[in-house]
Amino acid sequence: MDVLIKIFPYFCTLLLVGCALFTLLRNARQGHATFLLQLDARWENMEGHRKAVFELRNAHFKNVMSDHSSLSDCHRIKKLRDRYKEAIKDKADNDPETFRKFIIYLGFFETVGLMVQKKYMPFNEVLRLYKGPILDIDLMFIDYIKDWQMHADVEEGLFENIIYLVKKVRRQKLPFTTRWFGWLCWWSPGRDVV
Repeated sequence: MDVLIKIFPYFCTLLLVGCALFTLLRNARQGHATFLLQLDARWENMEGHRKAVFELRNAHFKNVMSDHSSLSDCHRIKKLRDRYKEAIKDKADNDPETFRKFIIYLGFFETVGLMVQKKYMPFNEVLRLYKGPILDIDLMFIDYIKDWQMHADVEEGLFENIIYLVKKVRRQKLPFTTRWFGWLCWWSPGRDVV
């Protein structure tokens, strides 16, 4: 009986610590779920911005793929990237409203990339939710962003979290052999698979 009386306070302490840990984990999951719901609401509110990106993608994709059907996939993708870069430059110069929609769209993924990079949000969830749009950003916007970063009036680190996110998703989408031997496509390592 003496042993039970001596162990009882330790047992109660362990029980309280276990309950506290359970409560903390539950609250963390609830906070994470709330964040995902807010992210989803923000995504749904960007319908006009998503539509502008979708229209840009469709306006050039079929034309480039049919105009350059004799080229290899690697070179057709290069032509497509160049066409998107020129189209985005044109929107920046001649259609500031659509360009603004593109920037807001990219800003959403800048936030998501920051959340993934700082480990506030698991990458696997981002991959499941936004893999397609992130791959579209890689195809359509990355070359323009990299050119834009070189301008003198642009702050260092422009859309660096998007670039981080795109690289991370690109590593996930490519099979092992393509990821390691993609350098054979001279213009862009690892981009020879759409």
